[in-house]
Amino acid sequence: MKRIGLYLAWIFILLMGLLPLYSLKEGLSVGKTPPEITRLHWQTNNTTRIWGDNWEDIQIQILTAKIQSITSIPRYITVVDPNSWQEVLTVCPLAASPINSLIILSDDGKLPQILQNYLSSPQANSTDLLLLGKTIQFEPAFKQHYKTKVIEPSDYTAIAQTIDTELTQTIGLSRDVILINGASDPKFALPVTTWATHRGTPILFFNGATLPDATKAALSLRKGNCNIYVIAPPGSTDRTLIAELATMGKVSEVGHPDLAEHSVAFARYFDDSSGFGWRTTKETADGGKQFLLVPSDEWRTGMIGAQLFSSGIFGPQLVTTDKTRLPLPLEKFYFESKPDWWVTPAEGPYNHTWILGNTDRVSYSEQGRAHFLQEISDYKSKGSQGMSGIEAITAVWYALAIVCALLAWAHLSTRMFQLSPFMRLAWVLAMLVLGPIGLWSYYTCYRGYGHQVAKGEFPRPLWVQVLAATCGTLGFGMPAMILVSFGMTYWGLPLLISHGSFFFVTGPMFQSVLWSYLAAILVNALLFVPLMLAFKETSTYWGTVKDNFGTVFWSMTSVSIGMMPAMWLIMMEYLQMMPREEDLLWWGSMYAASLVGLITGYIGNWPLVASTRKKGTM
Repeated sequence: MKRIGLYLAWIFILLMGLLPLYSLKEGLSVGKTPPEITRLHWQTNNTTRIWGDNWEDIQIQILTAKIQSITSIPRYITVVDPNSWQEVLTVCPLAASPINSLIILSDDGKLPQILQNYLSSPQANSTDLLLLGKTIQFEPAFKQHYKTKVIEPSDYTAIAQTIDTELTQTIGLSRDVILINGASDPKFALPVTTWATHRGTPILFFNGATLPDATKAALSLRKGNCNIYVIAPPGSTDRTLIAELATMGKVSEVGHPDLAEHSVAFARYFDDSSGFGWRTTKETADGGKQFLLVPSDEWRTGMIGAQLFSSGIFGPQLVTTDKTRLPLPLEKFYFESKPDWWVTPAEGPYNHTWILGNTDRVSYSEQGRAHFLQEISDYKSKGSQGMSGIEAITAVWYALAIVCALLAWAHLSTRMFQLSPFMRLAWVLAMLVLGPIGLWSYYTCYRGYGHQVAKGEFPRPLWVQVLAATCGTLGFGMPAMILVSFGMTYWGLPLLISHGSFFFVTGPMFQSVLWSYLAAILVNALLFVPLMLAFKETSTYWGTVKDNFGTVFWSMTSVSIGMMPAMWLIMMEYLQMMPREEDLLWWGSMYAASLVGLITGYIGNWPLVASTRKKGTM
């Protein structure tokens, strides 16, 4: 019997020490992608993929979506040279209301069939053609029926000035101006496109350390009363240039050297004084946000796709730099901005991501991560795709419990030879459940109380005796309850059906409480308590079981009176949704409930120890 008890005690220690690692791993895991994914479609409830092998395919898809949802007739159909990213970027503000321009990339004068059909309809009678950059030879049939305006200045900085003038004449002078380095990598300009297409903020250029005359002229119209937003990686903009810009308005710099982090920086940015910026942060995680996820391999995809967000849906453009997995900055951003719910997930609202390109450009594993990371979740747990504050506290408590158990075992093994093996094991198990509270209890029970060898006891004040007796009981009882509950959560509960007034008896929570409670009583009454008292009892094993069964029943019941209702309240009321065994909050609930059980167990053990029915001097 002693060997069985030792084996079982060590099994308890190993399981209590290692099982929380399973939940911790699940909380931090990013998951694995199967080698082959076959789907009938590539959409999920949190993501929509606009399929295209190249930017031309994406353009047709975007135009189709825009034309089919037109509510305000576009003032222009803007045709721009696809070989100049600066010119394409410049016309993005024309997509915003009230101009509502459709933007086409074309260098041969050929228009997609969907656009030809629209231009042939009566709805397009008041729409003009705006040809940007080099003269494009359009089919005469279209050109003769529409007023055509050609913007063909000397360079893209002058084109940007002309577009700024067009915007001013239509919607008034904008006090906000976006400034982009025209000599830099076009990918770092992608994040501003959805903002420009939705808000119509004009975009101007600087070239390295030089501020072109066209940009100076456009800024001078604002007479120093403007907000200039330089969107570029930090350190890449000449400080002399920044000083020059500061004489023309208030200058703010936004950016990051890493492209994915750069897009996140713009998504988070917000200027309180002007209202410029998406302000997508964890402080504004209220749901209903839209994101445009684009690959970094082709700038045309992101720029032409930005007009999808010109009206109706709108939000930041995020740039992924990895074709196989979501970059870490985007993972963190998605998790921070995910919506949460208070009573039920059905209350919404929900976030959604629009993805441009096929799975060779933005993989399905990236889409899956974006889907899961923005899934609405309980505001306390933030879902299973990351660690909330409460879960972090659980992880810290678990780490402290391991440290406390190791410290206690080191002291018990080297200094406390007078204790029975089962009393030592009970204290180690108590540490794994109670953590620092268990270590304090151990210190309180043995610090300053000399061992009386003749009696095999530690003389203590009554309140300390009660504490020692309570910890000795729950040392084996609480792990038994926790492990049985874990097993039933992991493997499932017995399928029992009950009708009438006692239907709740077969409910999953009641069953978990009942079987855990019975297991704790049986383990203590039939095994550990008789083994702990073996060296002090003169009766047989069954005699010891019989003599102490009532004490064990009362003691474990007093612990359960606090622990089980606390577990029920935390899981069923406070957390809204009952946590699963792979959730850290499952263990957090158990740790918190165990502390409540310690208090009620202490109260219940007081009369037992005071009447000498239970020993508190071991």
